[in-house]
Amino acid sequence: MRADFVQVYQPTQMGKTSLRTKKYKLTDPFLLFYFWYIKRNKKMIAVNRSENLFRSITGKNLNQYFGLGYFNQILKLEDLL
Repeated sequence: MRADFVQVYQPTQMGKTSLRTKKYKLTDPFLLFYFWYIKRNKKMIAVNRSENLFRSITGKNLNQYFGLGYFNQILKLEDLL
């Protein structure tokens, strides 16, 4: 059984695919959320007592995060076809 937290891909550059170069991309929605919002703001989360902490951390980037999550889910479905 393989965990699908990471996607391996080969980048293309100017129409050429490098057979040696492999890149890794984190695709798990929970881990992406943790590294984008929680890990960066641990100190703010620990000391903040305001009611609107979530909105102050995510700001305008939350829609971008949801879009990326949707895109990653579509890529996973595409692999199943």
